[in-house]
Amino acid sequence: MRVTNKMMSDNMLRNVNSNLRKMNHTQEKLSTGKSIHRPSDDPAGIARALGMRTEEGELAKYQQNIDDADSWLTSTDSALSEVNDVLQRVRELTVYGASDSLDQGSRDALAEEVGELKGHLVEVSNSDFNQKHIFGGHNTTEKPFELIEDADGNTGVTYNGNEGDLKVDISSDVTVNKNLTGTDVFGEEFPEDEDDIENQDNMFQTLENIYQDLKDGDTDSLSNDRLGEIDGWIDKNLENQAEVGARQNRLEMSKNRLQEIEHLTKEELSEVEDADMAETIMELKNQENVHRMALSAGARIIQPTLMDFLQ
Repeated sequence: MRVTNKMMSDNMLRNVNSNLRKMNHTQEKLSTGKSIHRPSDDPAGIARALGMRTEEGELAKYQQNIDDADSWLTSTDSALSEVNDVLQRVRELTVYGASDSLDQGSRDALAEEVGELKGHLVEVSNSDFNQKHIFGGHNTTEKPFELIEDADGNTGVTYNGNEGDLKVDISSDVTVNKNLTGTDVFGEEFPEDEDDIENQDNMFQTLENIYQDLKDGDTDSLSNDRLGEIDGWIDKNLENQAEVGARQNRLEMSKNRLQEIEHLTKEELSEVEDADMAETIMELKNQENVHRMALSAGARIIQPTLMDFLQ
């Protein structure tokens, strides 16, 4: 078969265009820093990259869950610290009031302070984080505790929350509870309404009993009963604070582990997606040299001759 100038020119143009496509692809890698831009570049690599990006999204979600849970627990710990301050002050007042050397007028003044502290304790029990009440269990939208009073002037506190745990996912197979319920902190027996005030056994009622004993001058009850009750609540509150601290420590360890996994995932993703810039620059230079030589050779091939016109 006779090889004509036209056949040589067509073949040269195909080679030049092929090399231009390679140069464009290499320049794209240099401009983006990525070696994969479309599935055809590396089908296996793109599948791996998609899987790792999905994992990155999951890791980010779990870390956000941990941050949210930690903030919730920080708010809980702050509220428990206030509860401890109230209980410690009430204990001091109970010890003062139990002294036989104290006159009744002084006990009445102590009682009034206990009453104020009880009101503050109700405020603390209704603490919220991001407009969600932290001690209401699943019921986070309404105040969990409410002061009530019956027809005889007896007061109590109702609990409108529940014992629901607020679970959060911190990994694909690990879930933690971020909350303490009102019954975990303030007691398990609360009156249903004003007609049920006598049926209660909780932290608020202990403060109410101390208030009444101070008003009545009942030093024996203050010394023998109320002091032990308030110490019991202090111990329970310290246990709750320790529980919150332990949960936060666990969250911190989990977050550190997730950050390590995230770092390894980013490194692996970089190996799959990122272009070796030094190697890519060398590749482009080689392609440019080939392109220049092809153009130089082609310029001689495609020059028209008298025979081309005659043909």
